[in-house]
Amino acid sequence: MDEEPALGKITRRVLRRAGYTVLLATSGAEALRVVADHTGKIDLLLSDVIMPEMSGPEVASALRANDPALRVMFVSGHSGEILSNHGLDEADYAFIPKPFTIADLTQKVREVLTR
Repeated sequence: MDEEPALGKITRRVLRRAGYTVLLATSGAEALRVVADHTGKIDLLLSDVIMPEMSGPEVASALRANDPALRVMFVSGHSGEILSNHGLDEADYAFIPKPFTIADLTQKVREVLTR
């Protein structure tokens, strides 16, 4: 989810408390491995835009090759404009800027999953 392991762990804890099952990865390549090893359905990719080894958009593209309906939500300390620089259409993802509150995060995840 994020290149900062502590932030990823906090985010996982928050989302688990909100009732979600969370798989955690600290890099793009690790995210692909975690998803490949997971036997259940993945409903949402929550990813930082800029990560080690692969960007969030690259991870999303790789995962959507196998599951075009996968919902994607990016987080970033940069503006949403950084996503358009990666050639992404805003209709294809949700975005939440850092820093965000627990309420902001859980509300946005709920919103994306119920679309």
